[in-house]
Amino acid sequence: MRVARLIRHLFGSWSGFLLLVLVVTALSVSYGNYMQRSLRQETQHVVDTLMLELLTRWNQQAFLNHASLNLQQQMRGSQLQKVNSVFYQLGELARYYGSSGHLVRMGSMWWWSLAAQYQIRATFEHGELLATVILVKEEDVWVIDRFFYEYAVIPNTQRALQVI
Repeated sequence: MRVARLIRHLFGSWSGFLLLVLVVTALSVSYGNYMQRSLRQETQHVVDTLMLELLTRWNQQAFLNHASLNLQQQMRGSQLQKVNSVFYQLGELARYYGSSGHLVRMGSMWWWSLAAQYQIRATFEHGELLATVILVKEEDVWVIDRFFYEYAVIPNTQRALQVI
């Protein structure tokens, strides 16, 4: 009886209807913020775990296993050899500084998906790496869709000067 009276009151007047719209809007915004924060935490955990694994023991097959189908098709022989060469020159991972990033909307106005874009920084025994990693979800798994990097190899003489 009380529920029926409440519904009649909410839909029977403009003020009741506006109150209902405000409550539904507030709940929707709160839920959206919660989901965005939850996704950001999830993707940051994925990118930190994944990149730490890959940077510690670089293996092109492991990289391709964690790459999207799109990235696997784009990364062919010479590109993979170049990435392998970079990690060979950098040497062993000395320190991983973590990631910072945000969620981005990819696609057109009619068809879009959510992606996560993160920047990572790491120091190796022979240099430094700054990379941008874009994750997308394929079959309910976050995978690397794009991987851009800049690196600097520090020659032995400069390393010796830095130690002194």
